[in-house]
Amino acid sequence: MPGSMLMARGYPAGVWEKRGVTGHTRTEQPCGTAAPRRVAVLPRAVRTLQRMHPFAHRSGVLAAIMVTMRFETVDRRRVRFGMADVEQDRDRREARLISIDGTPQSYVDLLDPANLPFGVTRRIADVVDALPPGAVNALHIGGAAGSLPRYVQHVRRGSDQLLVDVDGAMVDLVHAHLPFPTGITVRVENGLDTVRTARDLDLVVVDASAVGAMPEEFAGAEFHRHVSDALTGSRTLVVNVLDRPGLALTTRLADAITERSGVPLVIADLGLLAGTGPGHVVLVSSEAVLPVAELEARAREASSPASVSLGL
Repeated sequence: MPGSMLMARGYPAGVWEKRGVTGHTRTEQPCGTAAPRRVAVLPRAVRTLQRMHPFAHRSGVLAAIMVTMRFETVDRRRVRFGMADVEQDRDRREARLISIDGTPQSYVDLLDPANLPFGVTRRIADVVDALPPGAVNALHIGGAAGSLPRYVQHVRRGSDQLLVDVDGAMVDLVHAHLPFPTGITVRVENGLDTVRTARDLDLVVVDASAVGAMPEEFAGAEFHRHVSDALTGSRTLVVNVLDRPGLALTTRLADAITERSGVPLVIADLGLLAGTGPGHVVLVSSEAVLPVAELEARAREASSPASVSLGL
């Protein structure tokens, strides 16, 4: 791809949401090599990147608003959904990037859990910040290295959180490099099985994907019935959807949420709504009074802008 400097595994795995800095560099150490190599992604490559891989949107891809980071692979293992890399941020030695087949899944900064460079994670964190103050009982279904529950534990001390994931190998990899703080329990199990018996939850977050699509059960009536039974307090459900233009999956999920809890708040990538490619939609149902105008302002001012609306 002349002039774009797209290298290593066919596409770059990390483009970051950060204001005021242009350009991105990445250091990779492919399996079996002694010295790390450096990958540069220039702003002119962003639109190409968005076309090449749908998960580019997870990283907050947009134009020239990027940050320089350097990574070095410290571990690589086969997990359920592909080959996972753990990469150390060489500028923040306690931070790690988790990728699967070159696609970024989570960025965790152990010294600063509020450092959330992925745009979609920041949007969900904004919703969490808008909930009534105090500790929460939360269930997280999926979420790779647990960037969001770590954030919640950081800003809402004393919270009791459960993270479940079907990928046991990924859970083992994360535990080996990124120990969870007190207050977060991690279990290997199916989220539908977990929510069947869950009770007294303030918050449920669904951020589960399998090969680029949400598992079918999370769009079904049974799942949303159990979520409704499990929630109390602010009764907040947040679902992160990776969808394509036309919003077929988002529409199904929004309909399921509406049937149980009323019309959800929709926070959607502007590029997805414009039909330029796949992107993320965050669906929010809550009995808390959310500051919609504030959420909308933050979403539109982000480096990967999003629209906020009530319903689709």
